[in-house]
Amino acid sequence: MFYDCESLTKLNLSNFYTDKVTTMYKMFAYCQNLLYLDVSSFDTRNVKDMSYMFFYLLNITELNLDKFNTKNVKTMERMFAINLKLTSLDLSSFNTKNIEDMSYLFQQCSSLEFIDLSNFDVSKVTSMVYLSFKPIINKPKFISF
Repeated sequence: MFYDCESLTKLNLSNFYTDKVTTMYKMFAYCQNLLYLDVSSFDTRNVKDMSYMFFYLLNITELNLDKFNTKNVKTMERMFAINLKLTSLDLSSFNTKNIEDMSYLFQQCSSLEFIDLSNFDVSKVTSMVYLSFKPIINKPKFISF
């Protein structure tokens, strides 16, 4: 939807109705100048694909995903990859029990200092390639599993 919107710097989607959306694939990918993104009211209960959703957001420092319902999501491949200024991610509200692909999830998130994965269930995941924090230049100071 907003793929490759290089000129966008602020995006408030707090009044968007997304309850019937089933894929958010590359929704904000390559919005490299985005400084602010409000997706806090997104209804994601029917979404199955969140791959590349926040891919290559070079200037975002935070994302509020507290209300994301991820119970039906099957893939999160590269969902947060190449977010060079993202400093923290609280994913404790994510329900990941149906996820099959988490590959490259945090690839090149070099500023990430805090990440909460405390409720991650990876029992159905078949691909975790590059999920580890090895690609992160400065490993997070706090990781909660």
